[in-house]
Amino acid sequence: MSHVSGQSGRTASSSATFKLPPLSPAFLTEEDAAYWVHTRIPLNPDKEYGSVILLRPDGKLLATSPIAGQATGFDFGTIVQTDVLGGMLHPLGYRCVASVHSHPPIHA
Repeated sequence: MSHVSGQSGRTASSSATFKLPPLSPAFLTEEDAAYWVHTRIPLNPDKEYGSVILLRPDGKLLATSPIAGQATGFDFGTIVQTDVLGGMLHPLGYRCVASVHSHPPIHA
């Protein structure tokens, strides 16, 4: 899990056209939300998976269902809108507080 830094003042300008993946139940901690994500990633994936942890106005945390990416990379723009520099924009009604992504078991 890595915290999304430098995003505190950003909001999505056209979030009405962007649809979030299905969301988890509400959690009290980022760690619980991240654990929920990890339990939904296949055990031996052939690609990376990613998710974003969101803070609701009531202080509860939600995670997006993990989405499959590439074999050696993940684009968070497939989950939330991003700005021209690739920074995550907060979806309407939420604040991005962390991101999660996995790596497949690629061994030489």
